[in-house]
Parts: sequence; C-alpha cells; structure tokens
Amino acid sequence: MRRTLPFLLALLIAIPLCAQETTPPDYSRDGMLRVLHASGEPTPERNIEYEFGTINFAALGLRWRYAYLPLLAPLQGSRFNHVVTNEWPDPFVLTGTQIAQTAATWNDRRLWSAERKRAERLARRQAKVVVKAN
Repeated sequence: MRRTLPFLLALLIAIPLCAQETTPPDYSRDGMLRVLHASGEPTPERNIEYEFGTINFAALGLRWRYAYLPLLAPLQGSRFNHVVTNEWPDPFVLTGTQIAQTAATWNDRRLWSAERKRAERLARRQAKVVVKAN
C-alpha cells in the first residue's frame, strides 16, 4: 500500500494535465518565419565597459580590469609592511567566521585579564629603581 499510494496520486495528477487541449504546432510559412526571423543586426561586443570604480576592456586577447578606486580591501596577510613578520593569515578573520564559545569562556578571559593586571602591579612595585647620586 505504501508503494502504490504515491503512484496513484501521481497518476491522478497527471491524467488531467495530459487531457488538456493543446494547440497544434503552426508549421505554416508565416509561422516559421515569425519564429526564425532575426530582428535587427547582432550588437557587437563593446571593447570598453565602465562600472563604478572600475574600467573593463579587452586588449591583447585578454579581458583587463583597472580599478581606480580603492574599493577592495587587501587580503588578510597582504598588507604593505616594511617589516617582514612571521604572521600567518587568519582564515576566521578572512571569512568573517566567529569561533563558537561558551559563556564560561568570557568569564575565564576576564579572570585571566584581572590576574595579568595584578601581576603587572606587583612587578611594578618590586621593580622600583633607586638612583643614588655620588
């Protein structure tokens, strides 16, 4: 019964659709000319296209794009730095993905931050330098 029910439903839907009266195709000369007639001349492809902030053009068998407005942000890790660093691109920042965290993560970070501040205060107190003039 489970297998025949969908088949019967599909058959009940298909019978009225097939029974509809359709117009016969028009194979007369006028009908064929109306379908196959090309209206106007084909428009040639433009060599230069202007978009907001960019100019696209074809030259030397390639499509070129010149962006004259700095609309695109540089990729992560491709900043102009004068200092070479060992910094890897962060894929989560690059894709805008947030790392899932629990509510305890926020508390842990707050406690670590408070502990770090307390350790810095103690280090400042102990690191007082006394300069004696001779």
